[in-house]
Amino acid sequence: DNATFVTGDFNMKPDSKGYGAMTECFVDVNAVTSKDMRTTFHGYSPADYNEHIDYCFVNEKISPKYQKIIDDMIDGKYPSDHYGLYIELEF
Repeated sequence: DNATFVTGDFNMKPDSKGYGAMTECFVDVNAVTSKDMRTTFHGYSPADYNEHIDYCFVNEKISPKYQKIIDDMIDGKYPSDHYGLYIELEF
């Protein structure tokens, strides 16, 4: 087995069937580190959304150490319609 991590916009919330299927095979880094369930998608209008849909999943070969949602603005603007995820892993 190789160390495997899968990241991205999964368009699924933690109570969805898809999330359940992913966590049968992988660990959600956020769920075992920061447990920060704030929105990760904001569509450039954070007050209008509450969607935690971006994840980093890892297999048993990787030890999750830390995750942070990056919600910084640059020059008063968001660089994306999603907040970034900063993740520390140990192999």
